[in-house]
Amino acid sequence: MSAKISIIMPVYNAEKTIEETLRSLENQTYSDIEIICVNDGSKDKSLEILQNHASIDGRIIVLSQENASPAAARNAALSIAQGEYLMFCDSDDKYEPQMCQRMFETIEEKKVDLVMCDTEIEVATKSLRTKASSALEYNRLNMFNEVILDNSTRPNVRVTLWNKIFRKKIVDDNQIIFPKLYTTEDDAFVLIYISLIEKAYGLDEKLYHYIVRGDSLTDTALHKNNKNAMNIFYSLHYVMSYLSERNLLGANIIWLLFVINKCLYMRINLVDASQYEKIFGLVKDILVFTDYETVAKSGYKLLTYIRSNDYQKYFSFIKNQGAESFLQKFFSLKNFGNKKVLKIFGLGFSFDRD
Repeated sequence: MSAKISIIMPVYNAEKTIEETLRSLENQTYSDIEIICVNDGSKDKSLEILQNHASIDGRIIVLSQENASPAAARNAALSIAQGEYLMFCDSDDKYEPQMCQRMFETIEEKKVDLVMCDTEIEVATKSLRTKASSALEYNRLNMFNEVILDNSTRPNVRVTLWNKIFRKKIVDDNQIIFPKLYTTEDDAFVLIYISLIEKAYGLDEKLYHYIVRGDSLTDTALHKNNKNAMNIFYSLHYVMSYLSERNLLGANIIWLLFVINKCLYMRINLVDASQYEKIFGLVKDILVFTDYETVAKSGYKLLTYIRSNDYQKYFSFIKNQGAESFLQKFFSLKNFGNKKVLKIFGLGFSFDRD
C-alpha cells in the first residue's frame, strides 16, 4: 500500500550525522510515510548505516549508486516514490517529530499546492553565525498564511527544498526533475514548481532543523569563486528553457526576469572579476528566451550593455548600485486606485487589485 508522503534524502559521506537524521524521520508522529535514502557513492559507512535502519524499519528504502550528484540521487528517488506528497531532507539536518503531520494537515486543510514551514537554524559556533548571518537568514520563512502566487509574490519564495511539501501529481504531470548540477539544482525544481501553481501556504512553525556544521556554510555561501555563484545561472537557464519549450514562459517572464537580476546583484561579490565575462555570456543566453526586442525598446541601460557585449560596463553598473535602488530599477509594484501597476525594465503592466 502506498504511503501518503515520500521523504527523499540524498546521502554522501554522512556517517557522522545520518543516525540522528534517520531517527528524526523514523519518529514522526505521522507514520504513513516512506523514507527513500539514496547513497550517492559514499566512501564511509553511510550505506551500512542506511541498510541497518532499513532492516528494522520497513518504511526505509535504500538505493545506492556511483557518485553522481545530489540531483541524480533525488531524481532516482523521484522515479520510485509512491507518495501522494513529496518532502525532502538533507542527511545532516533533522525534522521536528510533528513535521510530517503538520505539513500534511496543512496542505490538505488549506487546499493549496505548496506548504512552507519555518526553520530552526543551528550553528556550530557563535563566530560562524556572526560571519554568515545574512546567508543563514535566507533559510527562514518569509511568507505566512495563504499566499496567492503572482508576479509580485513568486520572486519572494525561497528556493530551499527541505521546508516544503509538494504535490507529487504536479511533479509527475509536468515531468519536473532536478537538472544535472552539483549545486542550485533545487532552485530550478522549486522555481519550475511555483510557476505552475497559484496558491501556497506559509506555516509559522519551526519544523525543520537546518544544522550548519564546521565551515560548510562558508564553503558554499561566503567564499569567492564558489560553484554556487556560477551554477545559479545554469539553473536559471534550465528553468527558462523548460518553460519556453512548454509555452509557459509568457505567463512567468516578468517575475523570472526579476529573479535573474536579483541573483546577479547578490552574487556579484562572490566571484572573481575574471569570471565576469563567463557570467555575462550566461545571462545573454538566458535572455534568449525572453521577448528581447520588446524589453530592449524600453531603453533600459543594462540591456544596452548586453546588446553591445560590454560586460565591463555591465558589471561596473551593477557593483556601483545600492541594493535597494538597484532592485527598484528592475522591479516595482504600486497601487493606483483600483489598479496595481507592475514595472520591470521600464515596462508597465496594470491589473485589477483584489
